[in-house]
Amino acid sequence: MGISAKQFSDLQERVRGVRRKEAAVATPPRRYETILGIDPSLRGTGYGILRLAKPHDTAVVHGTISCPAGWERSRCLVRIAEHLRAVIREHQPEVCAIEGLFFAQNLQTALIMGEARGAALVAAAEAGILGCMPSLNARTPQKFREDLEWIRARTDRPIGINLTL
Repeated sequence: MGISAKQFSDLQERVRGVRRKEAAVATPPRRYETILGIDPSLRGTGYGILRLAKPHDTAVVHGTISCPAGWERSRCLVRIAEHLRAVIREHQPEVCAIEGLFFAQNLQTALIMGEARGAALVAAAEAGILGCMPSLNARTPQKFREDLEWIRARTDRPIGINLTL
């Protein structure tokens, strides 16, 4: 795992004891224009690109990454990652929304779904379009806020938050 030049510079400043200057005015949240949505599954991962624009949002492309039942899991995971890399290269999404596992019939199903989700997350993370923070890690709203502020202080990348209600 590597770090960016900015992260290295920040690390050097912290070691030297140099404090960061706090921004006087918070910048307004950016409105992202191109969103990649992913519904991971080992045999049929769904994806779509949505472009937000006025007067109407546009569905740019959507599809299913199919893998035959006879394929090894590793081959399916490679296909998911490679296909999503190609979609990302072509459409240049800025953020990614990926569905989390909300129901599993058994442990084996949950593990397989997690692997497919991991392959999709790798493709998005390699392109630098996703930071991910699961909300289940925070036991209270205050802890959630603290975790989010900690992440924001360490990256200028978009942060995807997997909210589970």
